[in-house]
Amino acid sequence: MKLKLIQSGGLAGKPMTATVSGKLKEEEWAELAKLLRKKSSMRGSAMRDAFHYTLQRDDDEQSNIVIDINTIPEKHQALFQLLFEKLKAEK
Repeated sequence: MKLKLIQSGGLAGKPMTATVSGKLKEEEWAELAKLLRKKSSMRGSAMRDAFHYTLQRDDDEQSNIVIDINTIPEKHQALFQLLFEKLKAEK
């Protein structure tokens, strides 16, 4: 399974993305998605120039989950660290 992290917002407003393949099985994705949806807070409109993050599975926009990076489960910290290290500006 391919996972894509999308970072948007910030002063420049230029989206950045990172993709990793084969890091999660289907049941692990379902567990992670459930936890992120449960824990993530809605981003406030008062957070101008802040970064916003979206996690997407297999280039399927229907699977998008807006996430709060402060609520990433401990079990998945290494996966997200890898995604953050790979963030690059979209072409």
